[in-house]
Amino acid sequence: MQELTAQHPAARIVLLQPVPFPSGSTAHAVATLALPATLAVAAELGLATIDLFTPFCDQGDAFPDADHLNSEATEVFTDVVLRELQPVLTSRLESIGSGSSGGGGQSRL
Repeated sequence: MQELTAQHPAARIVLLQPVPFPSGSTAHAVATLALPATLAVAAELGLATIDLFTPFCDQGDAFPDADHLNSEATEVFTDVVLRELQPVLTSRLESIGSGSSGGGGQSRL
C-alpha cells in the first residue's frame, strides 16, 4: 500500500466494507473475519471506508442465488458507493480545474 500511495500521492484509496451474505458459513466469515479485517486495515493505514455491510443487514432477499445481488440491491449498492464518493470526486475535479495537485491524507469520505 505504501508503494501505491508513493507512486500516486494524490490518489484517494477507499476500502469497501463487505456486503453481508444472508446465511451460512460465508455469512459468518464475512461478519467475523472479513468486516473486522477491512476495518482494521483501513484504521491502520488511515484509509476511508464505505459501509456496504449495514445497508444489507437483514436483507436476505437481496441475494436470490445466495451469491449475487438482485437488481434492487445492486441499485442500493451503487447509490451508496456513488453517494459516498461524490464529495471526493467533486473535490478532486475542482482541484484539477484549479491546477492544484490535490495531495494530503484524508481518512474519511
